[in-house]
Amino acid sequence: MSNQRFLALDVFRGMTICLMIIVNTPGDASLTFAPFLHASWHGFTPTDLVFPSFLFAVGNSLSFIEPTWAKLNNSTVLLKIGKRTALLFLIGYLMYWFPFTGSIANTRIMGVLQRIALCYGFASLIAYFMHERVVMILSGLLLLLYWYVSFKFGDVGDPYSLHGNAGLKLDTWLMGETHLYHGEGFGFDPEGWLSTIPSIVNVLIGYRVGKFIQEQGKTYEGLALLFMWGAGFIFLAFMWNYQFPINKKLWTSSFVMLTVGIDMVIIATIIYRVELQRQLQFSSFFTVFGQNPLVIYLFSELLVATLYLVHGPNGIPLYTWIYQNTFANFAPYWGSMGFAFTAMLICWLLGYILNKYKIYIRVKQYMEIRNIAIIAHVDHGKTTLVDKILHATKVFRDNQETGDLIMDSNELERERGITILSKNASVTYKDVKINVIDTPGHSDFGGEVERVLKMADGVCLLVDAFEGPMPQTRFVLQKALQLNLKPIVIINKVDKENCRPDEVHDAVFELFFNLDATEDQLNFPTFYGSGKNGWFNDSLTPCTDIFPLMDGILKYVPGPDVKEGHTQMQITSLDYSSFLGRIAIGKVERGTIKEGQNIVLVQADGSIKKNKVKELYVFEGMGKRKVAEVVSGDLCAVVGLEEFNIGDTIADPENPEALPIISVDEPTMSMTFSINNSPFFGKEGKFVTSRHIRDRLMKETEKNLALRVEETDSADSFLVFGRGILHLGVLVETMRREGYELTVGNPQVLVKEIDGKKHEPFEILVVDVPADFSGKVIDLVTQKKGEMLIMESKGTMQHLEFDIPSRGLIGLRSQMLTQTAGEAVMAHRFNEYKPWKGPIPGRSNGVLVAKFGGTTTAYSIDKLQDRGRFFIEPGEEIYAGQVLAEHIKPGDLNINAVEMKKLTNHRASGSDDSVRITPKVQFTLEECMEYIQFDECIEVTPKSVRMRKSILDENNRSKATKAASN
Repeated sequence: MSNQRFLALDVFRGMTICLMIIVNTPGDASLTFAPFLHASWHGFTPTDLVFPSFLFAVGNSLSFIEPTWAKLNNSTVLLKIGKRTALLFLIGYLMYWFPFTGSIANTRIMGVLQRIALCYGFASLIAYFMHERVVMILSGLLLLLYWYVSFKFGDVGDPYSLHGNAGLKLDTWLMGETHLYHGEGFGFDPEGWLSTIPSIVNVLIGYRVGKFIQEQGKTYEGLALLFMWGAGFIFLAFMWNYQFPINKKLWTSSFVMLTVGIDMVIIATIIYRVELQRQLQFSSFFTVFGQNPLVIYLFSELLVATLYLVHGPNGIPLYTWIYQNTFANFAPYWGSMGFAFTAMLICWLLGYILNKYKIYIRVKQYMEIRNIAIIAHVDHGKTTLVDKILHATKVFRDNQETGDLIMDSNELERERGITILSKNASVTYKDVKINVIDTPGHSDFGGEVERVLKMADGVCLLVDAFEGPMPQTRFVLQKALQLNLKPIVIINKVDKENCRPDEVHDAVFELFFNLDATEDQLNFPTFYGSGKNGWFNDSLTPCTDIFPLMDGILKYVPGPDVKEGHTQMQITSLDYSSFLGRIAIGKVERGTIKEGQNIVLVQADGSIKKNKVKELYVFEGMGKRKVAEVVSGDLCAVVGLEEFNIGDTIADPENPEALPIISVDEPTMSMTFSINNSPFFGKEGKFVTSRHIRDRLMKETEKNLALRVEETDSADSFLVFGRGILHLGVLVETMRREGYELTVGNPQVLVKEIDGKKHEPFEILVVDVPADFSGKVIDLVTQKKGEMLIMESKGTMQHLEFDIPSRGLIGLRSQMLTQTAGEAVMAHRFNEYKPWKGPIPGRSNGVLVAKFGGTTTAYSIDKLQDRGRFFIEPGEEIYAGQVLAEHIKPGDLNINAVEMKKLTNHRASGSDDSVRITPKVQFTLEECMEYIQFDECIEVTPKSVRMRKSILDENNRSKATKAASN
């Protein structure tokens, strides 16, 4: 079921408030048209429909709140219902005591708002604890019970009379005659305790109709059923009228049946006009009432009370004086009606002003919100922690199969074990909505990090109890601290051998200090635990769950700064749906944003584009839920905007204020993307032209803020700038999985000229390696112009930190893994631009290049194995100019890998079995990008990644080499 809110229900609610004000404020009650009077006793007028219709609308609203309650525990739901019931009742009581100078002993206890409060309270409990079918059965039983009590305890012979009804007897006994309504000339309350019992049924049936509307409300079949049910209730009401008369003041069971039947017909008609035919001409007038029903109704009552209290000339109440000196001069009945309509329009004007300035005053308090981002280094357990939060807050059923790494839904993320794209989830804990933002852990995806952190109010920094804070941790944390986000430190994996949580805590504090954290940020709370074993605590004492951490999030992370005023929301992310199109995601910074609202997009260049919000969604669990309104501080997804970009501000048309542009660190590396011009062109991919590649790259720049694309002199090539090899490699890998064929050149660092001197990007390189290999690592990094900053022992491991040019990182990983037998763990992050370090030795060995195309043979490879390490194996299709192996010497060598063994009539037994082929070296895409030299490139297709020479023809390649040397 969609938990959407229908415009038709706001119109229906607004109509009831509008009519309620009109019937309550005639200029002269004795000069009121009959349809605007209540039935004197038994019988029915249109005015008698107003109050039960409002209760029916309360039930409609209840059907939209119920799904939220399903995510809360019983005590929380009971507290919410109790608080709202008590507050409504108290407001109603104080309104009758106004202006608070009279005696409490003579103040009426019951009333319209008090009945609304009691009906809401009891109906909410019934709807929450009982099945829908039981609710309907109970509704019928309540009507029958009320009939029985009214007949049994009313006066014998006339149990339904004004002076002899059972309700009057009960109210007089419970409250005393002075606390009752005296509009009938003596103490009788039409909103008494006993008659509240059947009025609860108006809410319950409204609740069930609301559920039905959400399921089938926008279909002709659904509306036909609603009409039929309404007609059935009306028929039953008139049948019951013969035994239990229709009577609003007694709120008889037949009166309930009649009013809910009419309400069904009315609301079906409104839905048909508003939702199906989209005839909205009259709707905006009534939605003004429907958006602020409580405050407008209270204002109408207080307005009348104030006008009676203030006396004009000759001591006449101002209410009477205004009527007699203005409206009474018209025809008697029309003058009295004109006064009532004027009072209604004054109340409407108040609602219009509130609506214009996006002010909505409701008894319902919006759910508290916490927006948290979770940041951590790769493999420190961030995604596992998010999994535990989702399970602990019952986002999934107990028996639902979810697997692990729930948030890493992207296929590439699951393969690599890293978070590439930020994602949102929402959970509810102790009646507080927690929006969880999962952030990438690698600095190459800094553009993703910088924009999503703007949606957070606090961060959970997750660190390994052995490794401590790592380079990527530092990068993301620095961004969070600069945004003044409140940090919580979580030290994970305290169950591991050789863990050192106390030392790690000190290292985190030192990191905060070095990043210029404020005093409040330095006073961070710390939690310890094991995500794998499912516990986190504020001490090292193991517990059974993660609830201490959840309590800590509620305690230490501040709620969002809720700002009233004109709408303001910055688009910080985007999504795409084949049904809805592009979806803008962000945090509402100020005011509210509503479905159907006219807004403007303030873009980075200052231009303003008019737009309209078609649909709104908030995050719920792992998905989204459609809503009619989102308040300041919450995250939402907006559907229907045209031509928007990340960083644009959604603003109010009358007050278009832009939020500061999202700043993103500049790219540090570039690569050339071009069409695949190898002999295997078009064999595997479906997007192969330069237009395909250009459109895809431009589409990527819309959401990948750290990416930049420039045209080149060639129409077939594009220069793509990114934050690092991993950043660009993920883009290439994503494109090939989508069916693209392309060729990418070797990565080049971006050089700047600062103060007339050549500068290049430098990075902080961190290597954890067994102590036996530390010398080889230091020697290797030193050759790449790196300088050692830190060297310390961590158990059997050596922790090394270097300052190294970004150029030195290209190809370093494969060399380091070779030198350390695969034991080295390295990570790096961008530091700053520094003066050019001079030439850095690249790959020392040349490559073996295919001289001819064809199918490789075991015979050829076997004869050539002593020349180098092969990247291919027998039976593969190759082409001339393809890089097949790494040469054991400097310089390239052209080889024939497709030569067949010449057959003779003389064969030695077992001679063909002597061929022993060494397994090929398997490179990942990023390793290929690091391996190739300036005259080489990578052919990327959906099924293959091949290294090749940029110039395939051997002769042309030789000429180009000679020309370059001259």
